[in-house]
Amino acid sequence: MKRSHLLLSTCAFVAAGLFQPYASAQTVDAAAPVSIMDAAPERAAAIEHIDIVVEGQSLSVRARNVGLDTMEIEADPIFNLMRSKFEARESILGYWRFQDGAVIGLDFSDGKVRANGAVLGKLPNFPVRDVADTWLGINAISVLTGTVASQDEAEIWTFDLDERLKPQFDLDLWVNDTPVTSPMGEEPRTIGPVLLVPLRPIIKALGHTLVEDKIAGTVTVTRIHDSAEITLELATGLVTINGIPSGVTPDVNYVEPGSLVMPFSAVETLTGSHVKLVPGTSRVDVTLDDRLSSLALPGEKVVDDAANTGFTPEKLTYQISDNGPVTLGLTSRFGGYNTETTFETAGGIDNPAGYVPRWMSVDVQSLEGWRATIGDYNGGFRELTGTGVSRIRGVAYRQKKGNDTIIAIAAGVPVTGTREIAENVSAPTFSGAAAGVRFIATDGKQEWGVSAVVSDDANSGRVVVGGRKQLKVEAPGDRGLESAYVSAEIGGFTNDGESAFDLRGRAEARYKYSDQTTVHAVGSYEGSQFKASSLGGLESASETTAVNGGVTTGSVSLDWHSAKERETIRNLAAGVRSSVSYAHGDKTSLTAALNGAVSAKIGGAGPNVSVSGGVTRFSQSNVEEIQTSASVRAVQSFGWGNVSGSYTQSDASGQSQKRGIVTASLPGWKKSFDKGVSASVNPTANVVWTPKGAETNFGASASATSGHAFGDRFRLNGQFSTLAAVRPDAQATSLFGSMNAVWRLSKAANINANYSTDFQGRNDFSVSLRGSILFNEARKHSRPKDGAGILKGNVFFDRNRDGIQQEDEPGIPGVKLSVGGTRLALNVNSQGAYTIQNIPIGLYSLKIDKRSLPLGLLISEENDPRATVGDGRVTTLNIPVIASGQIRGAVYVDGNENGELDVGEQRLEGQWVKLIPDAEGEEPGSIQSVGFGQYSFESVMPGTYKLHVNIGGHKTDVPIELTDEELFHEVDIAVPLSAMARAMPEDSGLIGTP
Repeated sequence: MKRSHLLLSTCAFVAAGLFQPYASAQTVDAAAPVSIMDAAPERAAAIEHIDIVVEGQSLSVRARNVGLDTMEIEADPIFNLMRSKFEARESILGYWRFQDGAVIGLDFSDGKVRANGAVLGKLPNFPVRDVADTWLGINAISVLTGTVASQDEAEIWTFDLDERLKPQFDLDLWVNDTPVTSPMGEEPRTIGPVLLVPLRPIIKALGHTLVEDKIAGTVTVTRIHDSAEITLELATGLVTINGIPSGVTPDVNYVEPGSLVMPFSAVETLTGSHVKLVPGTSRVDVTLDDRLSSLALPGEKVVDDAANTGFTPEKLTYQISDNGPVTLGLTSRFGGYNTETTFETAGGIDNPAGYVPRWMSVDVQSLEGWRATIGDYNGGFRELTGTGVSRIRGVAYRQKKGNDTIIAIAAGVPVTGTREIAENVSAPTFSGAAAGVRFIATDGKQEWGVSAVVSDDANSGRVVVGGRKQLKVEAPGDRGLESAYVSAEIGGFTNDGESAFDLRGRAEARYKYSDQTTVHAVGSYEGSQFKASSLGGLESASETTAVNGGVTTGSVSLDWHSAKERETIRNLAAGVRSSVSYAHGDKTSLTAALNGAVSAKIGGAGPNVSVSGGVTRFSQSNVEEIQTSASVRAVQSFGWGNVSGSYTQSDASGQSQKRGIVTASLPGWKKSFDKGVSASVNPTANVVWTPKGAETNFGASASATSGHAFGDRFRLNGQFSTLAAVRPDAQATSLFGSMNAVWRLSKAANINANYSTDFQGRNDFSVSLRGSILFNEARKHSRPKDGAGILKGNVFFDRNRDGIQQEDEPGIPGVKLSVGGTRLALNVNSQGAYTIQNIPIGLYSLKIDKRSLPLGLLISEENDPRATVGDGRVTTLNIPVIASGQIRGAVYVDGNENGELDVGEQRLEGQWVKLIPDAEGEEPGSIQSVGFGQYSFESVMPGTYKLHVNIGGHKTDVPIELTDEELFHEVDIAVPLSAMARAMPEDSGLIGTP
């Protein structure tokens, strides 16, 4: 999923941990005599078990002292309890945080922390080492897990999840930046740490189709954008795509079959979207995946001198599969235009019938800043709002007018469905015509437009004019109007010669009464024509209008959360919602509902409990019906795993439905081996009770990966899942297995082989070739403003130090570059390229942040890159970076005097090591050995040197030479045992001199 908004909130509390180190829980008595030679081995062996508390759960973990006042904890049990994934590879410990999906990396070589690829800072006093593991200090654990650490009077450490990562009660659903009202009983919510969202309103907003098979216990979604058919088995979580088993979605036991409220991961799989609870807000954002959307703002890839450029291909991407679609993409430039061509077939190479195009488009971006699409297009700028059309095959045009408005126009033949052209292969069908224009403010707060659609026989059609506006009012002090939203549409409809006009509108506001209380009000009206057309398309408008009529709805919700944490009740929150729906027409009806809910955590280690209930009154034509519902849910964590339980009961039309579920899940077992090989097993069990009886389900999933066991070019992954259902009358077992092999042919190409089976005859084996071919570097700049120019170039590794980039001298990614005398700064891209636009004409110097360079690389002191920027001209400046050496090792006592560092030999801390260059006029460097006798000299230029150690008058010299081919050396400096005996008196700890 995309997580740019997530990174902002992650930075806040991660950065807080970077600069707020915690004191160690244990210290070493400073008065006790400690031998410098004995200190490190003794500390390395001092491993003990200590008690800690994580989110109210007591744990016994292993701990060790790594310094006189520094403690490290083996964090695996903490990570498992937090339900997060982690992996140590070389010097990087990667951590995927379950609560908000943040991907955090801790580099053990320098203590730097990165969140979703961005460097947030460096852990203070972090003991660097070459290989990452899960032995971490208190501060590092807090930063990775997003917890706040504290220590009580008994010196027991407690880790509590940051408030911004805890689940919230009152949630609003937004799909593609538009608020969506969920039907009563289908609102998004959380159960413990799991975010649940309703499937039906998301399907409607995205334009997909949904088929629910209650007998088979499945839901099937056909996506309008790529014609893919995805089926989810609600009992097992098995997902099939176009009839082929593709995996198992997690947390399927939380699915509510009646309302189709389900975990967000299942909704993402079915709809091809990203679902995100925006940190620190009550907003659930659902956005279409980039691969299904053509959203793009214009004006980013045009060059000033493009007019004289011939056809130049830039990059070809491809995916060729035996039974999957064949995909080709080509970016190129010609004259004043950049183009991006995309072609995707409906089937694979083993089925000629599948060569029918599922998607084909050409995107053109001009010198003047506008962008056009020819072919398939998703209405990414809402040009077709109100027509019920999500995708067309035609033309689209977008351009930014001034600094505050974007105009978007689209016209073509809309997608009306799919047709099967071969087994498990379908292609979209098109008919009719649709067109629209939209004017959008660049800040996204307001827009308006007009759109139209007509059927293929011209007997039905509609024209809609409408707009929307978002208001955000800063609340004065502790209370006030926080936000407001309004939208309105008026439409003209025709069907078989009959015409009608209709309205649709919506308004909502959120008022902050206090820090703990919020009021949310929503009102809407949907006329009969709009309601009918949204249900069935052009042909159904006149048929359903007379029966259903229009609908007026309104709701008011009050939400409250406690500001105090008590011993027995924590995270207490409550909410109540009153709503009314009035349907007009030949048959009027009134629906009124009152719903309420309370959630809390019982005690410090108790369960998360939520209680909800509601009553709905429906009346129509002197017929009245009352429905009631109630539910209780709880989630409890134990040392061996988690247990969740729920009970629901509903009564309607004299019929009562009851259902209870208890689920137990273990944290699982994971084992890592050499070369990145790992395996894991995660068991689960649940009991489902209804008045008809009880059913018990046992399940487990296992996975394994080969890591680098077969080399860096080949990786093998496997997954196996099983679910056994035990009922009084029968027993059923579902199995799923898959294998995936990836063979990397080159840096830009690989072969993927996949096999999956449900062990009941549904098997699939496929092979695909994926990769890209880079012909020329893409253009990245637009026409500069008057009186300004463009500065571009590459930061590259200058192997031969001639200042000129050769073909074998690659760019260096991620380097931070700034322009002297301005506030302009940026990071170069993955190829080391940079482009800075609209720099006022003049002379500038460029500065590289040395801290952003990879270890072993530096900018030569005499290199002072400068450039002159001309009016309307492009200035190219490539910046060379040269290699610097590193010398490191350990100072030790050579007990057997064999010249090698053997196991058990004493390492000397605090000893002065000199690096003396042979060249005249160069100053020597000095450094003291640290933990376990280690020393390190960084940024050493090629040359001849001597390592010098003087201990108690005994001098040790080690010659060493660095060349361009060998810039890294590891040298252990041996001190003879006989020299140590003479040099160090028993009562002296000072054994080295600078």
